Amino acid sequence: MVFRHKGEVGVGTKPVIKDHILYYGNSSNFLYAIDLKKRREVWRFSTGSGIFAPPIIDEKNNILFITNVGNVYSIKR
Repeated sequence: MVFRHKGEVGVGTKPVIKDHILYYGNSSNFLYAIDLKKRREVWRFSTGSGIFAPPIIDEKNNILFITNVGNVYSIKR
């Protein structure tokens, strides 16, 4: 499948996919959730600083990620 998402300009992290939702962060301060079946953005989460490491989804469906300034986030999927 080929899909292009017009997120904010910036370097993106390696994507993580769970239940047809793709998650990735970028250097423009956002974590994105993209529905691959509908080919649209579900939501974006602003952190105020860049995200350079891929998010992790734990066994309770929390999305964990860290920003380039060391802030750690855990948000419900």
